[in-house]
Amino acid sequence: MNTALPTDHALRVLCFLEASTLLVLLLIAVPLKHLAGMSWVVSMVGPVHGIVFLIYCWNLVRLATARELTPAVAWTLALAASIPFGGFVIWKWLEARSQAVSDQPVSGRP
Repeated sequence: MNTALPTDHALRVLCFLEASTLLVLLLIAVPLKHLAGMSWVVSMVGPVHGIVFLIYCWNLVRLATARELTPAVAWTLALAASIPFGGFVIWKWLEARSQAVSDQPVSGRP
């Protein structure tokens, strides 16, 4: 039985959440702060994004120490998540990876 799929699914969800909160912070909250003087929006969205990013990084460390991800892949995923739209690229890459794993035949069966 393949145990990589639930891990990939959880990581994909975290990638999507991290990328979405980063874009909300950069494209909505920061302009509202500077153009409309609504600094409270950044005060709300910033910590939410920070928490999601920390959970995402914690999961990368957990997966790397469990040897489900190589350290190089974990670092690449962490760095890409810090770039706007990078999380969505990771999300699609993990989706393709998950699809490739699920298309492989189960060992011991024809």
